[in-house]
Amino acid sequence: MKKTIGLLLVLSLVAGGWLYKQTPAHAYTLKNRVLHFLKADNSISIPFAQLSGSMTEKEILKHYPKLGLDCGYEPSSLGERSCYASVKSINEVDAWFVVFFFEKGGLRQVKADIMPGAHKAMMHWLTDKFGSGMTVSHGKASETLVHWIELNGAIAMNKEAYGNEPSQVVWVSKERILQKIMKGRLS
Repeated sequence: MKKTIGLLLVLSLVAGGWLYKQTPAHAYTLKNRVLHFLKADNSISIPFAQLSGSMTEKEILKHYPKLGLDCGYEPSSLGERSCYASVKSINEVDAWFVVFFFEKGGLRQVKADIMPGAHKAMMHWLTDKFGSGMTVSHGKASETLVHWIELNGAIAMNKEAYGNEPSQVVWVSKERILQKIMKGRLS
C-alpha cells in the first residue's frame, strides 16, 4: 500500500510539473481545457465600440500589457499579422481565447472565443451595449449570426451556442468591410 501511494505521489508530481510547463493551445481539447483552467488568469475588457482600424499592434500590446500576447507574421484572409492569448474572461464573461488581426499596420479584426456555457451571458452583454442586433441566416441554424453595425465596424456572434464548442464574437473594422466591398466591385 505504501508503495502504491508513493508511486501515485511521484506520478502526480511528474504530471504536475509537466502541466506547469505547458501552455494552453487554441484547440478546445481536454488537455487544453485543463491547462486553461490551471494557467489562464487574465481577464480583459474589449471596448468594441472604441476599436479602430487605425489602432496598431503596438497600441494593442500597450493596452493589454499583462495579457502576454503572442504576435507573429501569419498571413491569412483575416490579416497579415496576429496577436493571440488565452484569457479567463472578456468583458466579465467566461472566455477561452482572443486574437487581434492586423494588416498594413492597422487592426482589422478581433476574434474572441467564449466558453460554451457563457454564450447567453455574452449575447446579453452585447445586447445591453448595442441593442437587439440583426439576425442573418446562412442556411443551417448553427450558421445563424446576430450582428451589430457600428461607426467603427461590425460585431457578430453565433445566435445559438455550438454545444460543447466555444462561441465566437468577431469585430471587423470599417476599413476591412470597405476593402471587401471594393474588392467585390472590382472583381
